[in-house]
Amino acid sequence: MHHFYGHLPDSKNVGVGKNFTAKQKSEIIKENMKRNNGVVRSDLSGKKLVKPEKSTKGVTPSPNEWQIDHIKPKREGGSNSYKNILENTIIASVSHAIMVSTYPELNYEHSWDGINYNYNDGEGTRMTISFEENYCVGGICNFNYPYIKDLNKYLEGVPKDIKDTFIDETSQYLLEEIDGKTIPVLTTMFWFKKDKINFVGKYEDFLMNGGNILEEFSIEKQKYFEKCEEYYEMNFNQISLLKSIVEKKFRNIKHDIYLSPKEVKMIGGNKKNLYESQESFKELDIYIDL
Repeated sequence: MHHFYGHLPDSKNVGVGKNFTAKQKSEIIKENMKRNNGVVRSDLSGKKLVKPEKSTKGVTPSPNEWQIDHIKPKREGGSNSYKNILENTIIASVSHAIMVSTYPELNYEHSWDGINYNYNDGEGTRMTISFEENYCVGGICNFNYPYIKDLNKYLEGVPKDIKDTFIDETSQYLLEEIDGKTIPVLTTMFWFKKDKINFVGKYEDFLMNGGNILEEFSIEKQKYFEKCEEYYEMNFNQISLLKSIVEKKFRNIKHDIYLSPKEVKMIGGNKKNLYESQESFKELDIYIDL
């Protein structure tokens, strides 16, 4: 979808170099549907588009998923470490679970499946990070760049444990159908081991092939909280709930959490869409009773 939506009111957080907010994305999608009798169509070709699905292991997404065109965000400095990346993916996922009842059109953006965190920005980039005990492996597909055609050759020299996790887990969430074959499609990969980031080739190439998306998850934890609050335009109750849940999760990531009726009320949003929040929370072993 292209930028034919200049009449829509700007978010209060709009600014040069900033990402779209969740509200902006939601309003663009709704406006497109309004103009096209309830379906989403490409503003260029008129082709019918479908809502992106959450990344699922072994499942090839539709080639007609919608994307919201956008200039890629500026680079953001941060701390590249396993712990930092893991904590920020949790903050992102809890924020998403709280706010998806407000923005159900964006339920595909963040999801977890076992050790695998999946991110789809709806703007042409997918990322999966597989978190093992002492390392994590990530794959990125940015549809604005050429994909890696000879993956076996690309992976030469990658440590065996990293390669095994990538093949068995990470790559299975980045499948596409190319020339009648379903294969992993990515533009770059990375892994963290002993808190050191590694990638194939030069760092500049990693960034140019979509790796800049990782930098969004590498900023200091408090700044990432603020980033999520701004993106979703959270109210006081939602911010308080986010920090409370994340604090509990950080104490023991594998521990089940049950939200009280009072906490469920703090989610806000549209009550009829709370099942979306319920599903996203469940992926994190967080449970709500509706």
